[in-house]
Amino acid sequence: MVTFSDLTLDKTAPGYWLTATGLGTTTSSSFTIIAGTATQLVFGTQPGTITGGKSFSPAVKVLVLDGLGNLATGFSGQVTVTLNSPGNGTLSGTTTVAAAGGVATFFSLSVNVAASGYTLTAAAAGLPDVESVAFDVIVGPVSHVDFQTRPHDEIAGGILGSPYIQLRGEDTGGNLVTSFTGLVTVAIDANPGGGTLSGTTTVAAVGGLATFSDLSIDKVGTGYTLSFSADGLLVSRVPPSTSRPRRRRDWCSPSNRRAPRRERPSRRRWR
Repeated sequence: MVTFSDLTLDKTAPGYWLTATGLGTTTSSSFTIIAGTATQLVFGTQPGTITGGKSFSPAVKVLVLDGLGNLATGFSGQVTVTLNSPGNGTLSGTTTVAAAGGVATFFSLSVNVAASGYTLTAAAAGLPDVESVAFDVIVGPVSHVDFQTRPHDEIAGGILGSPYIQLRGEDTGGNLVTSFTGLVTVAIDANPGGGTLSGTTTVAAVGGLATFSDLSIDKVGTGYTLSFSADGLLVSRVPPSTSRPRRRRDWCSPSNRRAPRRERPSRRRWR
């Protein structure tokens, strides 16, 4: 009888068999090699370049392996990914998932702020962390319009937002889309004072910014709102505002021997 006490196979698979030769040839029955205990994490699908606010495609996958690099199909623990950010980017989506068959798949991950050199770190209890390759987030197509500069306190007839109201075209992640040159139009929405909006009410964006520099409302009122529209895009709405009249005290009579003075005009409040 001959004994082989130190034979190993490094790869998992069913249907292995051994053949012994000597005085004759004999073949063993078939057998299966399974994975050992989970010892490491690797990125099976690395994160690639995305636009701000959009999910990775294909989805990021983290594999759980044994010491010989075989997929630890019996591992079903939690795997978590975190963002290493070169700036102010935020990782959104489901960042902790349970592995299935040794594979943790992150379907909805996204990063908002455009920048270069992001990485992800994957972690699971009892296993060493692993870092992904670096990836970039770039500015995507314009998806909505939001405020760069909002209106603030102003007297009736004064320029709204002095010196201007400004809106910006943004991608899904909130990054300024400098290529946006579309038309943006403003109108009074709620009009409690019966005021008239004067000035240039439709402007073309320049460098992604639409600037309204001569808008005014002539009547006082509480609860004015402005609405903005841009073809095919979601647009923010100016919240209700309160405007107050310009007030003046009467001049003092000469007998009072007091210097004439004016009360400062009150200003329209935008909340």
